Amino acid sequence: MIDRSGGIRAYPLMDLFNDFIQSAALVDIPLKNRSFTWSNKRPQPSFSKIDRALTTPEWQIHFPVITLEMLVSDHAPLILTFKNNAPKPRCFKLESFWFKYEMPKQMVQLLWEGQPGRPQMCVQKFHENTEILHRALSAWHKENFYAMENRLIFCKSVILFFDRIEERRHLARYEFMLRCKVKEKAYELANNIEERWRQRSRCNWLQQGDKNTRFFHAKASGRNSTNRVLSIQHGENLITHPLQIQGVFLNHLRQQLGTSLPTLEFNPSDLYNQNMDLWSLDDPFTQAEVECAVKDLAKNKASGPDGIPNEFLQIYWPHLKGQIMAIVEGFYNNQVQLEEINKANVVMIPKKDSPDSVTDFRPISVINVIPKLLSKILANRLKNKMPNLISCNKPHSYKVGK
Repeated sequence: MIDRSGGIRAYPLMDLFNDFIQSAALVDIPLKNRSFTWSNKRPQPSFSKIDRALTTPEWQIHFPVITLEMLVSDHAPLILTFKNNAPKPRCFKLESFWFKYEMPKQMVQLLWEGQPGRPQMCVQKFHENTEILHRALSAWHKENFYAMENRLIFCKSVILFFDRIEERRHLARYEFMLRCKVKEKAYELANNIEERWRQRSRCNWLQQGDKNTRFFHAKASGRNSTNRVLSIQHGENLITHPLQIQGVFLNHLRQQLGTSLPTLEFNPSDLYNQNMDLWSLDDPFTQAEVECAVKDLAKNKASGPDGIPNEFLQIYWPHLKGQIMAIVEGFYNNQVQLEEINKANVVMIPKKDSPDSVTDFRPISVINVIPKLLSKILANRLKNKMPNLISCNKPHSYKVGK
């Protein structure tokens, strides 16, 4: 509970309630237009969220678009609305559970191994290879992993069928072997489903392999409901149509984002002490330096328009390093144009729990994997110089004159 003066009053009962929600894998639907549902109405009021609406992950599969609003009333009743036909653009994303199969590895070997060639050709080749990889893996996924939940239910029903037969008689050898194969397939599907929902939940603090499929599902469904923008206040109008909402955000970004300007060349040593050694920042990139940056890339992060996560470079680095090193060397020597792969998705992140207008969001850029790697290489090189570049001066007190 939070009072208006800024103090926080902790109630063990609410902590127990929140623990119960997480343990039961329930989804607490966030309020859209308010932060609290109760007030004591005093001159220095206290607020609390004692009214909630909870759902299960299975229910949110059928109704992915859910809004919870509070009406104006002394008792603050809640109104729940839901839809099951929310429009959502489709984009290709590599599933993390694909990496344990041979098909992606064979595709990478086929597309990327060989002579690197000229740097600019490597940029074009990398872009073309990602497009081919998208189509091949999408078809492979549709053939082998389409409707995994339904396949898992079928496998469980087959296992139960043989278990019931075994209670009345011994299974024949072919029946016993069939049940073993179905069990192996069921375990495989269950692990794939869990890994898929873990990837969507962005929950990085749990160890991989923990059996928390329902929890991951609940977290992913909660993120999906929170991230959707179903209405936006634009001036005096409330915009609810998806295309009109997109237009409001697009016009806002066009006004806020700047235009490209000519690049200015400067000597970094001109900004700091001449005795400071900064010339090593301009040394050519080594393969060991690039490999260190690849290992330092964070896992389970959102991928850019290319749909390739950081794990793709880490797992298939032996097959990719030839072309990537050619791109990195061409970038250093200013021999490549990165327009084909230097793309990003602009994502609007809410600044508060219940955003109402466009100004309640801030834009971030989710870039492709190659520009992300180049940025990491430069950041790793610069961080070794940061202790000498950042002043350690203590704060001073200043007297304000009349």
